[in-house]
This record gives sequence, structure tokens and C-alpha cells, in this order.
Amino acid sequence: MQSKNNQEGIGMKRDSLLVRLLLLIFCCSLASLTVWKAFGSRDRALAEVSIHGLNLAQAISTYSDSIVKQGSQLLIGIVERLEAEGYGPVELGRLHALVEHQAKLMPQLSSVSIYDREGGLLMSTANQISSLTNVRDRSYFSHHLGVDSQDAFIGPPIRSRANDEWVITLSRRFNDESGRFLGVVVLSLRIENFLSLFGQLDVGQDGAIGLTFADGRLLARYPFREQDMGRDFSNSPIYKKYLVDRLSGTTSYVSSLDGVERIYAFRKSENFPLVATVAMGKDEALSAWRVE
Repeated sequence: MQSKNNQEGIGMKRDSLLVRLLLLIFCCSLASLTVWKAFGSRDRALAEVSIHGLNLAQAISTYSDSIVKQGSQLLIGIVERLEAEGYGPVELGRLHALVEHQAKLMPQLSSVSIYDREGGLLMSTANQISSLTNVRDRSYFSHHLGVDSQDAFIGPPIRSRANDEWVITLSRRFNDESGRFLGVVVLSLRIENFLSLFGQLDVGQDGAIGLTFADGRLLARYPFREQDMGRDFSNSPIYKKYLVDRLSGTTSYVSSLDGVERIYAFRKSENFPLVATVAMGKDEALSAWRVE
């Protein structure tokens, strides 16, 4: 009888251990499932942010391309008139009236100016600019003086000498009949116009939107900080690693500007040396996921 009771006790202990083991396995499986679902929803949240960023970067790239294309067409028309008709007082007067009319179609324009081979002012739609203004020190003048090309040149951000506002320049050289350099036509595009658009896009409190040259030099950034104008980001992962072999993509890293980790979406223009970037704070992007 005692032997039978011992066997029953051993069986009960074995069954109890088996139940505990099964409960432990069930709890571990449930915990694993919860963790899997949590990390799955986290990955989905990050994927949604990346897609949102890529869509915004594409929109900014398209917008920037359209402005440069429109400006380039205006430059072509002005240069053709200068090379065909010359730039005497009468010709410049007619050109000034024409340019002012066409400029109304481009609200991004701050001014249109024409400079001679010495950098002296011939004409400008900016009434505030001095007739003694000389632009030999400007990068666009140096570029066109040294490069025999009819292509438009996008210059780095500068302060306008007419009204002190930040502008991006789009310029083209004009020549004489022998192809020798006669001067430069310059369109000044308001950076404020880009910032106004960027500010309407939802990228969160920690978000940032930028337009740069393909080599990483900054043209415009929202939120605006004057000390960032013209800053070189060529050592950031986007320019050093990702743009080497692709036009668009996403990545994440800690910003060198403010130490915030962001998810970056980027889009390189297929037509111009420009890159649009959209960044959203990673912690902020995951805030809704954490609540879940």
C-alpha cells in the first residue's frame, strides 16, 4: 500500500512539474508573441514614416526642378535678346519692361539683373540696387567668366545687395558674335519662398527639410538658422554613402546640427545637381507606437 502511495505521489509531482513546464512554455510563447507583435508594429510605424518622408522629398524635388526650369527658360529668352539686339539704352529699356512683365509669373523671383564683362550693372529690376554695384566677387560671375558654357549655373545662397534678403542665384552668360564673354544675366530666387513651402509640410516638432547641392552644400533649410547657410554636409551618410549609387532612399542617424536622431528621406534630382531631404525625429515618430 505504501509503495502504491509513493508511486501516486511521484506521479502527481511529475504531473505538477509537467503542468508548470507547460505553463512556462505558454507564458514564454505569449511573451514572445507580444514582443514580436510590438516590434512588428514598431517596424510598421518606422516604415510608414519612411514612406511619408520619401513622398515629401519627391514633392520638394519636383517643386525645385520646376522653379529652376522656369528660371532657365527666362534666362534663355533674355540672353537671346541680348546677343541678337545688343544692350544699348533703348534695347535695355525694352528688355526691362519685358522682364518685369514675365517676372510676375514667377513669384519666387527677387530680381533679374544684367552685368557687363567687368561685373558692372547694366540693368536690374531691383530698384534699390546701386548703379555702382559690381559683382566680380560673386561666384556666378567667376564661374561664367572661366567656363565657356551656355548652361545655367545655380549659385550658393548669398545676401542680396539690393535688399539684404537671402537668395539663391540662377545665372547664364551671354557672348558676342565670336563667342567671347560679354557678361552675365542673374535671377535671384527668394529663399524665403522655399522656407514658406517647407513650413507647410508636416514633419513634426523634431523634423527638418532641406535643399542642398548634390555635393552636400546647403541651399535652404527649415527650420531656418542663418549660421547654417552654405554649410557643407558632404560628410553626412546621405552624401558620403547613399547618394553614390542611388537617386532616393531612407536612412537614420544623429544630426550633427542638434544631436537629434532622425529618419532621413532623400531624393536627388535627375535634371539638376540638387537633393531634397526630409527628416523626422525618430523618438517622435515612435511616440504613437509607444502608447500602444
